[in-house]
Amino acid sequence: MPQSSSFGLSAVGDLAARGLRPLAIALGLPSADATTGACLWSKELVSNEYESLKVLAEISSTLSTRGLILLIYLLASFLNIYSFGFQFGVFWHLLPARRKDLFPLVVKAFGVAFAARVLTALVGGIVFGGVS
Repeated sequence: MPQSSSFGLSAVGDLAARGLRPLAIALGLPSADATTGACLWSKELVSNEYESLKVLAEISSTLSTRGLILLIYLLASFLNIYSFGFQFGVFWHLLPARRKDLFPLVVKAFGVAFAARVLTALVGGIVFGGVS
């Protein structure tokens, strides 16, 4: 992905961007904006939403209207690696007797949050289907 270096992605972020590009296209992101969207989405997952929304604000004039709307829906959540670690750390101290159950619970919560984000963007793609 040639544009990923301009977003300051790590190797993990670049790998995530490559995996998220087909999903972004399937959600309705225009193919011209798909690489940029996947890079922003992976930056949000690996780092945080503030950094990716800051970059989105800087490059919003280069995106299509539909791409911008869908990226706002995709990036507007607190689903990232830091929130995963935060959940695990808080529950680790609050529920010491149930520590063996924590990792599967946090992974399921992460998966449900990811599914909710994708479904929200999917509904946004349906609602704004005619916007170009």
